[in-house]
Amino acid sequence: MRISSLRWGIIWIGIGLFFLAINLEVLDSLVFPRLISLWPVLLIAIGIELIFRRTRLYFLALFSPLLIALAFIIAASGDFRFWNSIDFWKGWKSHDSNELTEIANIPLDSLAIEIELLIDSKESQVNFLSQNDNAVVIKASYQRRAPIVEHSKTENIHKITFEERSINRTTIFGLRRFQPRAEIEIRRDLPVSLDLATTAADAELNLEALTLKKFNLDMDCSSAQIKIGNILDSTAIILNGETGKLTLILPHNCGYTVKGNDGKSVELRTLLSERIKDKENLSGVNVTLELKSEFENLSVEIY
Repeated sequence: MRISSLRWGIIWIGIGLFFLAINLEVLDSLVFPRLISLWPVLLIAIGIELIFRRTRLYFLALFSPLLIALAFIIAASGDFRFWNSIDFWKGWKSHDSNELTEIANIPLDSLAIEIELLIDSKESQVNFLSQNDNAVVIKASYQRRAPIVEHSKTENIHKITFEERSINRTTIFGLRRFQPRAEIEIRRDLPVSLDLATTAADAELNLEALTLKKFNLDMDCSSAQIKIGNILDSTAIILNGETGKLTLILPHNCGYTVKGNDGKSVELRTLLSERIKDKENLSGVNVTLELKSEFENLSVEIY
């Protein structure tokens, strides 16, 4: 067998295994920029090939495909550390995409009067649950990188930030195989000011478990469904960004004030007046709705 045939066979088998590992989600698509950063290895491999291919040590030319294979391994590992084999192989493991893992348990003192939630969920679907414990529990499923959670306190107001960092598991053919999720458990009787940004394709936000004081949403998605539950008097709901279809599911016993006189605000005001027929059973809670978002279709449901 010619050395050149063996060499090229090794290279093509290695490249095939590399892309197969991406499609099977063993590796993530971020290996490509890491691999490009190792382009000098290709020059070294070509140099080895030119030096040894016409000498008695021609078999050493096999080091060129092995060097290229080593570059692929480094790009796949993502940490460039060979002296610690445990850390090296740890980089290859992916978190179970179906498992929710607790990543934060933030205790609240008895004097807490409000929670400020700042959430950058990116493509993650976020669910809110109520609980009786005096704490905020955050769980998430993720790939490679866990979300960042930070907590601070000003007087009796707790501020919690959540940033999704999960790697977007996209194959070379553009097929997405992984959908990150997060669950946030909060004591129901505490007022919550929620600032949330999402780029999930079909965002579904069920906020029934929260006692909303303020809700600011920044979205960039194909469709968005928002269900509001327990709200305080003078709660402000502000919707920003873009979506193809916007669906609002609102409680029947509240009074709604729609800010603005543009076409979309007028449409929302008209839908609310058509849906809420019984004005006498209102609880006295007034909600301000402000539409700063762009959307093609608007739907309102009252429950």
